Amino acid sequence: MNSTKLIILTLLLGVYSCKKIPKNVQRTLELAGKNRTELEAVLNHYQSPQDSLKLKAAYFLIGNMRNKSFYPYNNSQEEYLIFLDSLERALRQMEFTIKDEVEQQKHRKVFYDSLLSSKWESIKSKYGIYKTSRVKDVHVVSSKMLIENIDYAFKVWDRAPWSKNYDFNYFCNYVLPYRTAHDIPGFWRKKFNEKFSWVLDSINGSDFLHAAKLINDKAQFQFEYDENFEMFKHTSVLDIDRTLKGVCRHHTSWKIAALRSIGIPVADTYGLEGTSWATVPDSNNVCWPWQHFIEPGKNLRYIEDRRYESYTKIYRTTYEIQPFLFVDSNPTNVPVSLVNFTRKDFTKEQSNAISISLELNIAAPKNTDYVFLCAFSKKSRTWRAIDWSKINNNRGTFNPIGLGHVYLPMYYLDGKYFPAGPPIYLNKKGGIDIIQNHTGNIEKVKIYSKIALNPAEHHHAELMINDVFEGSNNKNFENAETLFVVNYKPAKLEEDTVFTNKKFRFVRYRSVSSEVGNPKEVSDVLKIAELEFLDDNGRKLKGEIMTLSKELLDCAKNAFDNDIRTNFASNKLCWVGLDLGKPKRISKVKHLFQNSFNTIEPGDEYELLYWDKGWKSLGKQSATSNYVEYKAPKNTLLWLRNHTKGKEEMVFFMKDGKQIWG
Repeated sequence: MNSTKLIILTLLLGVYSCKKIPKNVQRTLELAGKNRTELEAVLNHYQSPQDSLKLKAAYFLIGNMRNKSFYPYNNSQEEYLIFLDSLERALRQMEFTIKDEVEQQKHRKVFYDSLLSSKWESIKSKYGIYKTSRVKDVHVVSSKMLIENIDYAFKVWDRAPWSKNYDFNYFCNYVLPYRTAHDIPGFWRKKFNEKFSWVLDSINGSDFLHAAKLINDKAQFQFEYDENFEMFKHTSVLDIDRTLKGVCRHHTSWKIAALRSIGIPVADTYGLEGTSWATVPDSNNVCWPWQHFIEPGKNLRYIEDRRYESYTKIYRTTYEIQPFLFVDSNPTNVPVSLVNFTRKDFTKEQSNAISISLELNIAAPKNTDYVFLCAFSKKSRTWRAIDWSKINNNRGTFNPIGLGHVYLPMYYLDGKYFPAGPPIYLNKKGGIDIIQNHTGNIEKVKIYSKIALNPAEHHHAELMINDVFEGSNNKNFENAETLFVVNYKPAKLEEDTVFTNKKFRFVRYRSVSSEVGNPKEVSDVLKIAELEFLDDNGRKLKGEIMTLSKELLDCAKNAFDNDIRTNFASNKLCWVGLDLGKPKRISKVKHLFQNSFNTIEPGDEYELLYWDKGWKSLGKQSATSNYVEYKAPKNTLLWLRNHTKGKEEMVFFMKDGKQIWG
């Protein structure tokens, strides 16, 4: 065959090949540059008729790869991971000499707490904190990695007894992907499969929820929260598996890898401006949460958990590229917050949410077809579009949104927001309360916090219910008398009155078993930030700190140090108190649960603003107590700023003297 015929044949084959390959795969190949041969090698690997389904899987991964990228580790992160490896080896050596498991955990905690923060600070001072250049998957993902990922995904799917209940699309979206949004691509699937294949041998029949629970229970016990990982934008799940440390997104990625490695479909889910979690969608698209998997037979949807009711929107991160929703609009008239090609809105399916229709009583700018529903961002402290509607008869009708939030209809033109009406509060019953301020009607307001309690704080507050303040004149608290019972759920630094005139030398706070969580579980956990005992003149009493055991004494000091950032915690029933030196009368007690430091702190400078088609200031002041007091218009939307420290702030309005958060 001469060279001319060969060239013609090659061109014909190229045209024929392009016709067979889906257009989105062709676009990815064009973007791959020098790495194109690696991606084409995957397609060539699955040309046999018996591999037709694997070829479709390869098309799915490669065709949706073009918008995937990650930040490689910088020098600080690499050194920190090396340090964790050496620390773990030292701990294993130490634990080899300590047989008691409780003592092992105690030494491990002391060892970590004393080293991690100081080491991270020293690494940061050495290298500084900086982002590496973003790397696109299409430029680095190898054929070997993709082929291993596809082969193992099919291998476990064929073995999984529940796979017959799902279609191929479910498999592609919830089992097949080689990464989540938080991952650095790598060869994880084979290793995770070998690590967790025992789960399939431990379940009965096709109960994948039981299988997921087995992994979940193991992860809950092993994984440790390490706030230093907040600086890791992306991580390898192999590194997370090795260190078993990280923050919520790393925990989620690790669990997703573990579940997918044995063929359990799992989605990466997150609440807008909140944490991420893994959800296991069953064949009816009912989703089950990663930290509240329950025993088989107990039919409890996770939407009943407080975590999932606290978001305006809930999304699933998708590997499949999502379409652009505003194809007929000028891009400058679409808020950036709504331009996202990697998520699907699952608010309706996964939380208590409803659709609403609002009258727009402020005229729209010219050439404006859409109105946007905004929520206040506690992180950026600005209004942020979360939904949209075509303007129809001067109204906007919006998709399902979460209850218990403040929303503001806004127009968006040339990169700027314009109010379309007053703020509204979508109450917990689904009713719409209009927040229309009355500037001529002023009231005094006491403000105790700049942000609502998060789910962890709610949990810590619930742990205090039924706990007891006691007094005695015997150091062993024999015949102790009750000073006060915490018979309500605290919301801030609370002050309660003691109704006995007796004097006591020894006083304490004692934890009692509590029913917390959903489903309700008995907990003996104690998490206290601050405690105070006040005399008849309202002065804070001082004394020698006492607690259940000498080992807890250092930690017990945190309850009386006047610092809300330190805590006294115990996983068992416990108590902490004071030896006052001599009997004294107790008039009041104060208490604050472990929190996120968003209460009012004396000495900090605050500013209160109210909404009137824009934010207007009511002045600045330095706090002298655990609250600040202002005169503000009634029924108005408020925003308290801390100009001294802190990052997160929320809007609220006052009702019956209480802050109602938005």
